[in-house]
Amino acid sequence: MSSGGGTAVHAEEPNQVFTLDPMVVTATRTEKRDVDVPASTTILTSEDLKATGAQNLQVALGRVPGLVYKTFAPGGGAMGTMANEIAIRGVSNGTLIMLNGSPMNLRGKYFLDAIPIDSIEKVEIVKGGGSVLYGSEAMGGVINIITKQDFKNSVTAGVGNYGQQKYNATVNADKLSVGYNLEKWGNVDTISRSHDKGDKHTDMNSSHKNNLFLNYKINDNWNFLYNYFETNVKYDTWFDDGYKSVPKGEHCNRIENM
Repeated sequence: MSSGGGTAVHAEEPNQVFTLDPMVVTATRTEKRDVDVPASTTILTSEDLKATGAQNLQVALGRVPGLVYKTFAPGGGAMGTMANEIAIRGVSNGTLIMLNGSPMNLRGKYFLDAIPIDSIEKVEIVKGGGSVLYGSEAMGGVINIITKQDFKNSVTAGVGNYGQQKYNATVNADKLSVGYNLEKWGNVDTISRSHDKGDKHTDMNSSHKNNLFLNYKINDNWNFLYNYFETNVKYDTWFDDGYKSVPKGEHCNRIENM
């Protein structure tokens, strides 16, 4: 600082950026810092999920170390009553799936391929037994899907091979957010082949997945969330060598999964 009526000069301190530890709720049912949680936890943000290149949550989680999922068709499509399942650390039928803290397993069935990446804020994955807190369905671990509360106005569209199409739109009006997501696949030949009852192969005829969500923010502590998922996948089965009464090259049946 100069004297005698001169100009005072103050050196500005450089801006400092502090990164806080992510908060985890799923592992203990109370909000704790990630470093204080006595369990193996993985937190996937919305950006982490987008970086996987997947269009829906089912495919994205299949790329996480320690998680294995089965699929019956491209894009994570299920077949009939045989739903896709995720196993944590090899424990079959031991993964509890929750949406915003509420269990969404229905007799061990869930359809994560119907949940688009764009509607998710983060995913908390707890690897290891969670039966003490969540019951027998959590013997392998827990996956808690936390949806977004605030959305940006956006419209996206994309196309790809095998008749792939994706359309997504979100609208935010003060406390109300509305979003819609549509994914399509066309015909994909020979998604599976077996030889136990003749030379049989299955084609995916088409796949349509619809997701509509509404979120109304009542206040800082309460939200009203509505999600509607619909999946429709069609399969055609053919016998190439013939089996019993089914002639060679004959169309056997069509399975429509909804």
